[in-house]
Amino acid sequence: MTPRAARLAVWGFGASLVALSVAAAAARFVPAALAIGAVALATTVTAAWLTHRARHAAEGALRRSEEQFRQAVVDAPIPILVHAEDGEILAMSRTWTRLSGYAREDIPTFHDWLREAYGPAASQVEAEVRRIFEGRRGAEEELVIRTRDGESRIWSFTASEPGSLPDGRLFLVTMANDVTERRQAEEALRDSQERLRMAVEATGMGTWDFNPVLGRMKWSDRCKEIHGLPADAEVDYGEFLLRVHPDDWDRVHQAIQEVLEPASTGEYDVEYRSVAPDGTVRWVTSRGRAFFRGEGEERHAVRFIGTAMDVTGRKQAEEELRQAKEEAEAANRAKDQFLATLSHELRTPLTPVLALVSGLEGDGRLHDMADRLAMIRRNVELEARLIDDLLDLTRIARGRLELQRAITDVRALVEHAIQICCAEDAVASRFKVITDLAAAEHRVWGDGSRLMQIFWNLLRNAVKFTPDGGTIVVRTWNDGETGGKDLVVEITDTGVGIEPGSLPHIFEAFAQGPPILGRNFGGLGLGLSISKAICDLHGGRIVGASPGYGKGATFRVYLPAGGWPADARTAEAGALPPVAAATGGIGGSGGVRRPLRLLLVEDHPDTAEAMAELLRALGHEVRVAGSVSSGLQVAAAEMDSGAGIDLVISDLGLPDGTGMDLMRELGTRYGLRGIALSGYGTEDDVRRSLEAGFSRHLTKPVNFQALEAVIHETAGARS
Repeated sequence: MTPRAARLAVWGFGASLVALSVAAAAARFVPAALAIGAVALATTVTAAWLTHRARHAAEGALRRSEEQFRQAVVDAPIPILVHAEDGEILAMSRTWTRLSGYAREDIPTFHDWLREAYGPAASQVEAEVRRIFEGRRGAEEELVIRTRDGESRIWSFTASEPGSLPDGRLFLVTMANDVTERRQAEEALRDSQERLRMAVEATGMGTWDFNPVLGRMKWSDRCKEIHGLPADAEVDYGEFLLRVHPDDWDRVHQAIQEVLEPASTGEYDVEYRSVAPDGTVRWVTSRGRAFFRGEGEERHAVRFIGTAMDVTGRKQAEEELRQAKEEAEAANRAKDQFLATLSHELRTPLTPVLALVSGLEGDGRLHDMADRLAMIRRNVELEARLIDDLLDLTRIARGRLELQRAITDVRALVEHAIQICCAEDAVASRFKVITDLAAAEHRVWGDGSRLMQIFWNLLRNAVKFTPDGGTIVVRTWNDGETGGKDLVVEITDTGVGIEPGSLPHIFEAFAQGPPILGRNFGGLGLGLSISKAICDLHGGRIVGASPGYGKGATFRVYLPAGGWPADARTAEAGALPPVAAATGGIGGSGGVRRPLRLLLVEDHPDTAEAMAELLRALGHEVRVAGSVSSGLQVAAAEMDSGAGIDLVISDLGLPDGTGMDLMRELGTRYGLRGIALSGYGTEDDVRRSLEAGFSRHLTKPVNFQALEAVIHETAGARS
């Protein structure tokens, strides 16, 4: 009982006592009947008074309760609106006013709120509210309202069950929540996901989502299409594995198990074949990431998402490319083999010619024919040079042109090239040659034989393209623009020159300028291309310039001067003619100069006869064989007789085997040394011959001064 109720009870009890006292006093003076009436009257008055007081107290309590409720609504942190069924607004929270912008005076009734907030949609909202008043419970609903400032917001509404007012009217308590930002974020996320999905599908990829905890998978329509499944197909992990090719099943399953391991990085990248229900096989690349929860032993995968792409076309293209590459490599090998064979076949008949010419040039009785013999020799060497150029071009194309570097005196190389190309009487009488080799440092770290090719090519071109009465100038200097580090060799002529349109192409293979020049001057157009490749390998460069047709040309070779390692050796630069240098000969006359017992193994009769005659003319004893078997027999007979053999000179291509087979056997039996003399001159040919036991490999047709030097060098090394 409240204090106020207690007071009312006390007051009522006191009033009763007063009434009884009055009645008792009256009984003393009035008859009993009147006394009874007085008591009854007192009792009635008291009851009425008490009833009035109780009703007054209840009404006060109700008013206070209603006021407390209104105050709670007004102070609520969320939008709340209380309204009667006739539209009277009973209470409205300040949050409602703050978020909507409408005060009580702006919306006197609920109908005003509907009109202001919903505009044309007000009637639909009002109909929904009416259904709630009729007892049909409405669900939570999101509606777009228009604030007093004209801004559109999204509110989520929830209404209570209808209540009853004292006057019998029904009322509703409507609560709202502004979800505008959340819905906008969700919409942006959906838009982003949709754009991502469209972007993914535009690339031809499908997406998949795997829940490893529940074993559920979700595939996009494109992912199902890639695996040959209809869009309405249900997919789980087992169905996915059924689509994997049997040969790839273990690998794919293992990759997935590993990526779901607690210690995994979560990265997934696998390529497999998928077999559709109709048997169609597609190549699929699948990439994804696993997501984990927990730490340590509690870490476990909760989601695994990724993409799948049909790469069948790419795999087919790769296979076609692989086959094409294999075919190209096979064709390239066939081309190399063809060139090697062609080189061999072309060189072989040149060898006896060069051998005979070399022998005749040394015959004093043929002095009157010296010029003609020299012409024959030059043309044979030129033919050999053209063959070498073809092989060099193949080496360059395959990146297999190798250098044998040493400290090389470029001045000696240039002087030697001038001597070979310009010093002969028939050439020297045609034009003037001026030299100015003024460079302070002529030494470079390079391959003397290859550098000789450059200068020989440039000088040979200058001689070929300069008419009678012209001038060729050869100069050297150290380039000050590069800090004195480059050695520059310049060759200038007053010949036919180069047209401007041809200049950009002069270092291309088979480039010969205008057709008229090619017909008049001949050649394959490989010299400059090979020279550029050699310069590049040396870390240098070569440039050409010409004022135009009929105005001569200038070529400059830039080579890095110095820069050799501390243990570098010095090359005997320029000791051999260019053909000998290019075909494997070396300069110098090292070794013991004495008659030797030689075994010459050559299956080409003319070559064998010419070489044997020339070698005998040089004072050597020569035994000749035409095959592996006959070579072994001759060697055995000579060794058994005690005469012995000092050196073996053998061709590589023999009727019953190879010169390498012969050299291995002779090296094993007798410890003999040998020189391979062959028309095959590729790097592989040289490597195989050296591995078989040959000390040197010379390529036909060989310059016999070079051959004699190599013979004595090899025999001297053995001694």
